[in-house]
Amino acid sequence: MYYFWLKYFPQNTIMIRYILNIFDNLAYHLWSHNVLISLTHSHDGKENRVFWGKIMISQVGRELYKVPHRILDHRVFVNGEIEAFLDNFEVQRNDSEVETLFQVTETVGSLKYDLSDRCIALGNQNLSQLSTEVNTLLASVETLLEKAKVERVPSTRLQEARRAREQRKAEFLNNLQHGYQRIDNSFEEKEEEIAELYSDLQLKLNITK
Repeated sequence: MYYFWLKYFPQNTIMIRYILNIFDNLAYHLWSHNVLISLTHSHDGKENRVFWGKIMISQVGRELYKVPHRILDHRVFVNGEIEAFLDNFEVQRNDSEVETLFQVTETVGSLKYDLSDRCIALGNQNLSQLSTEVNTLLASVETLLEKAKVERVPSTRLQEARRAREQRKAEFLNNLQHGYQRIDNSFEEKEEEIAELYSDLQLKLNITK
């Protein structure tokens, strides 16, 4: 045990050696004193008293000799800490992890067997309903397209409006054409008048061409 502390705690080597030397010297002196007491009192007829004194001093010496072991020996504390560590991280944690694993297994099982079947049933039901609605919508669209392709017979009012509009258009075009014709005629008349005036002016001024 001494070598363990000297090996793994070299920073306290001097102090440990000093403490061990003190206890070794004390034990040695007690043992020597025990021998002297036994030799001194063996001639006085008090052998019983000397015997018990030897035993007590021997026990004290042994206890003092065990003091370094008790001070420096932390095996009990270390074992307790190790057991507590194992209890916390192996037993309790293992139990909690096992419980968590069982909970996860139960959840996965419920999802696999109960919720999945329910989702499949609801999905099939909703998909069937959705498919029916989509087919109905497509039929409505096709009907609308067919109706749009059919030529509608115009109503009487619409036909009268179209005829009136065409008549107004024809009148407008006739008036426009008549206006163009009047403009052309006026231009021709003006040209003839200008030509006559120019010829009269030539005659009056005796201008030859």
